[in-house]
Amino acid sequence: MARHDIAYHEALVAQADYDQPAGEAACERLIGSGIAFDAMVTANDDSAIGALRALRRVGMRVPEDVALVGF
Repeated sequence: MARHDIAYHEALVAQADYDQPAGEAACERLIGSGIAFDAMVTANDDSAIGALRALRRVGMRVPEDVALVGF
């Protein structure tokens, strides 16, 4: 991140379980932090699906507004 001049924010890193509800809750916390973001990497596809739900609920589109990866 430093190499690309991207500021580190504690709110950008979330620990969660590997399921849809946890991914959704982690994404909701990120959205609620007010820190702008345009990409998200999740621990697996289940947590990515949860994050996708939270993003859609606030009108953010994947991939137009946010790139989303389930790793």
